[in-house]
Amino acid sequence: MFALDEVRFIPCAYPAHKPLDTLADAVHRVRMLALALEDNPTFSCSLIELNRKGVSFAIDTVRDLIRQEPDAVWYWIIGADTLADLASWKDIASLLPLCHFVTIARPGFDAQHVPLELPAPWPDYLRKQIRTGHSVAISSSDIRDRIQRGLSIRYLAPDAVCRYIAEQGLYINQEKP
Repeated sequence: MFALDEVRFIPCAYPAHKPLDTLADAVHRVRMLALALEDNPTFSCSLIELNRKGVSFAIDTVRDLIRQEPDAVWYWIIGADTLADLASWKDIASLLPLCHFVTIARPGFDAQHVPLELPAPWPDYLRKQIRTGHSVAISSSDIRDRIQRGLSIRYLAPDAVCRYIAEQGLYINQEKP
């Protein structure tokens, strides 16, 4: 859709908007990501947030990426469920002009009508950047919940990731947020 040369997946060190206890340890998240991406040469994993440590804020990450590669054009890809939360992101007014935001629609979620508590021109711009693709109703929270309930996650994650989660016993005895 955007003719991107590469898509970088960036695991966070400490999420700003999610409870930390819902995450597997960083070493496991990086390994699962590597397994999930291994068949696609245009996908890569960046450790930029893990190396920086501390709470992961998109503004800090984008500024670091621009410093490292000033000639690159940066896109920040989010799911439609994240769109409504953008106004609460750290320094969102500075972040929005630094990169192109792209929102991927999720099944059953009407992103066009999400209230966006941002000054003009950002609500109109963000709504124009909503894209649909091959939508599947899969979320990481649903996968973790299924594991806790002893249900299969087959076909919800790549087989190699499913095996890794089972081998490592991830998400089994996790507290619900």
